[in-house]
Amino acid sequence: MPPNDRPGPAAPPTTLWEALALDVVERPIVAIVGGGGKTALLYRLGREAQARGVAAVLAGTTRFTPAPPGR
Repeated sequence: MPPNDRPGPAAPPTTLWEALALDVVERPIVAIVGGGGKTALLYRLGREAQARGVAAVLAGTTRFTPAPPGR
């Protein structure tokens, strides 16, 4: 059997930031739509941006629940 010259599968992303490849673009803009989980996703991406030292603006078009203290 000939050796396989193809590289193995890439490691899966460990953060949403990586999964969305937000470091690839100069000024990423993300719109979140759907039937549920938007607020949690918004806050998670905000925390991931903060952890990377990236300035971020989080905004919604409706009133949403503030993040719990310490999160």
